[in-house]
Amino acid sequence: MGTARDVWPDAIAKLTSLTQEGKIKWESRQALNSMKKSPEDLIRAVYETNFKGKTLRLYSRSYKETVAAPSPFSPSLGFFTTRKEGEYWYEEIVLEILDINNIPVFEFPKSVWLKDLLFAVQYQVSGVKEYLDEIFGEK
Repeated sequence: MGTARDVWPDAIAKLTSLTQEGKIKWESRQALNSMKKSPEDLIRAVYETNFKGKTLRLYSRSYKETVAAPSPFSPSLGFFTTRKEGEYWYEEIVLEILDINNIPVFEFPKSVWLKDLLFAVQYQVSGVKEYLDEIFGEK
């Protein structure tokens, strides 16, 4: 990787494309407590695959953060905000490489493209295409 360009979106897009083409097959897995960063976290939609000698795990983690009341004008954002103090739930999608003991050894950087990968994986694992083919009488 001798270039300065960000290869992560391209890598995630390639995994998405290969998943959609059926060249990567994913399987649903049970959520593990070790995937939580906080006891309140919710882990959903856990999938794994083996690709090019590596085990990949993809999952969705919902987590809660407490937000202090900001001033009505946020200079760093450059606009007025109406966000209130309180607890807010957020979601992140995690893609990681696991070692032979299923321990994460690398987490891909956060990317908006992970949502597309998760959608493609859920579409594949759930059998939606086959189900739609049955609905419309195509085989």
